[in-house]
Amino acid sequence: MFKVAQSRSARCFLLSGVLSCAFFTEVAAQASPPAIQAWEALAYMAEGGPDVSVDEVRLLTGLYVAMYLAGASVNDRYELNSGLPAAEASPDEAAAQAGAAYLTNYWQVNADDLAQIADMDPPADLRQLGDAAAALALQMVTATIGEPVPYRPFVVPGRYVPTQIPGDASKAHLRHFAYAAKLATQISPPPLPDSDAFVASYIETKRIGSATSTVRTIDETKASMIFDLQDPHPMIFRVLANRDLSLFEQARVLAIYDMGIEDVGAAQFTGKLHFQSWRPITAIRNGDLDDRPETEVEPGWTPLLETPNSSEYPCGHCTFASASAHMLVKLLPLMPGEKVVITADDIYTKNNNRGFDGDLVSYIVGHRMEFDSWEAFAIAGSLSRIHNGAHFRFSIEAGQALGKDIADAVIATWGGALN
Repeated sequence: MFKVAQSRSARCFLLSGVLSCAFFTEVAAQASPPAIQAWEALAYMAEGGPDVSVDEVRLLTGLYVAMYLAGASVNDRYELNSGLPAAEASPDEAAAQAGAAYLTNYWQVNADDLAQIADMDPPADLRQLGDAAAALALQMVTATIGEPVPYRPFVVPGRYVPTQIPGDASKAHLRHFAYAAKLATQISPPPLPDSDAFVASYIETKRIGSATSTVRTIDETKASMIFDLQDPHPMIFRVLANRDLSLFEQARVLAIYDMGIEDVGAAQFTGKLHFQSWRPITAIRNGDLDDRPETEVEPGWTPLLETPNSSEYPCGHCTFASASAHMLVKLLPLMPGEKVVITADDIYTKNNNRGFDGDLVSYIVGHRMEFDSWEAFAIAGSLSRIHNGAHFRFSIEAGQALGKDIADAVIATWGGALN
């Protein structure tokens, strides 16, 4: 799944976003296409965030949600029934005040920096709306469903198993926005190791996803590395830069999108913990344990990139890519001839080599991918998990289906009257 590191605040495209939006001081409603980048930059330049046990990616979602809720409350085109107080303002003014309240009340944002992009002295009714929207958004992103369920390793009595807890094992206890995480346990289970479907996937990933594969192309190798660490916001910002959208409409896109991605995180990990399906590196190194001679064992088989510390099914990256595509087709449809662009700079960290035998950042530098549609982006992102040896094809297909279900639920719940 995608992540965002604190280092994002240091990226030039975000910092330049703050500087380029200095003109936003006088009239919050006069937003330029890059304006939402400035708000995100402020969050990641903050000295601290809310003192809660929720990762900062989910907390960032709250910023966009606050702006969306406030703007929608004064926009007759949307019906979210949020119960927020009334205010005499434009959607952009309401969104800006809610964003300012969220960053002021819950993040340690420098007031001078915030003043560059928001009116710091709004009327009382607008301030009340902003504060209420910010509080509601924070409650939404921090709400839980009971306590996290402790992870219990699957064991045979007396036998050793790795003691490291799988990544994000407790994420499912966070309250969902539209798609209940437990629904991921109801998808069709993975094929059995002695089935034809499993054998076909086994052979494919073993051949293509190996660190020493001779059939994977250089472009596929580099793409799989970028997709493995992709921060999706830059590709969205590039499309937003081609649109004449107000601050409120930009916040709406990011709010709905990020709520969907948060539901992806909870759902795919719930599915993984439920099915406990073995990864290619485990299966291929134990290929002699089934009754199929086609699954030839290779005790030293190693994937291109380090296998994540979680079970295999469904594919999380594929769920993310599919959900992204299905949401963005509706939230941000491409114009004729427009491309989805992803570059080597769109990775959330440059401090994780992911098991690559070499300098990963130097290897991918300058690599650029262009896709004619959001669907093409999703397909490439999903196939990258075979290319780097992390998944089997049947898990990719399950993730693609799960991602569509999540996207449909989020759009239906949060799309507003226009959808």
